[in-house]
Amino acid sequence: MQGYSNLGKRGVNSSCSCPTHLTYGTIDLHIRKLRAIFHSAGRQGEWQSALYLGNPASSDEVKSYLKAVTAEQIKVGKTPKQAVPLFLPKLHTISRHINSKITVPENKGTDLYVLARDQAVLKVLFFGGDRGSDLGMVKTSEILRFPSDGLLFNHVWWKSLQDGSSNMFGIRRYPNPYVCPVAAIESYVAVCQKLEIDISRGYLFRTTNSEGDIVDKPLVGNTIQQRLKHYFKEMNADEGESVHSLRAGCAITLALSGAQLADVMGHVG
Repeated sequence: MQGYSNLGKRGVNSSCSCPTHLTYGTIDLHIRKLRAIFHSAGRQGEWQSALYLGNPASSDEVKSYLKAVTAEQIKVGKTPKQAVPLFLPKLHTISRHINSKITVPENKGTDLYVLARDQAVLKVLFFGGDRGSDLGMVKTSEILRFPSDGLLFNHVWWKSLQDGSSNMFGIRRYPNPYVCPVAAIESYVAVCQKLEIDISRGYLFRTTNSEGDIVDKPLVGNTIQQRLKHYFKEMNADEGESVHSLRAGCAITLALSGAQLADVMGHVG
C-alpha cells in the first residue's frame, strides 16, 4: 500500500482493483442526513440496539465506522475539499435577485412561499453560522424575540459541540435591509400569513411535496443546496459555492471583524 503510486492523490482514475471510498466529510454529511430523516420520522435519541429504540444513524457502530474511515483517510493524506466562502457582497446580490422575483405579480402561492423561505434561510445561515440541515429542523417554538429587535434560536446540533451542549445562537437586525436576517424572517412570516400557512407551531421552514403542496416537514440541507445553485444559475454567478459557504463566510467575517477565535468557534460550532 505504501508503495502505491496514486496514494493520497486527488482526481486520479485508476484501472487497479483497489477499493474506493467517499471522503470522510461526505460520509459524515450522509450520516447527518440519515439522522435528520429518522428524527423527522419520530426516531429520536441515541440508538438502543437491545430494544431497537432511538435513531439508528446515531449508533456506536456508525460512529465507529466514521471514526475509522476518517483516521484511514487522514493517514494517507486525503482531506475533504474546503468550501468556497460566500461573503456579504454576494449575499447582497443573491438577496436582490430573489427580491426581484418575489415582486413579480405572477409569483403566487407555493412559488411565492419558496422564494420568501429561501430568502430568509440563506440570510439566517450566513448570520447565524448554522448548518443547513440543522436550521431546517428548527421549530417555531424554539425561537424567542429579543426586546432589542433580534431573534434567539435554540436547538440541538446534529454534530454536537465539543462539550455536548445544545446549539444556541442569536441574530440581530442588520442596517442593510437587503441582507438583514430579521427583516427576511418578518417578510417570510408575512407571506405565510398572506397565504394562510400556519407556522405558529411545527417546523419554521417547510418543504413541498411532489404535488407542490407546502407540508409541515423539515427543509433538508440538500434542498437548500439545490435552491442556492438554482439562483446562481439564474444569475450566471456560480463560483463553486455551496450551503457550507455561508457558514464559512460567517466565520471568516467574524474573525476579520476582530472577534476572538473562541467566540467564532462558539458561534458556528
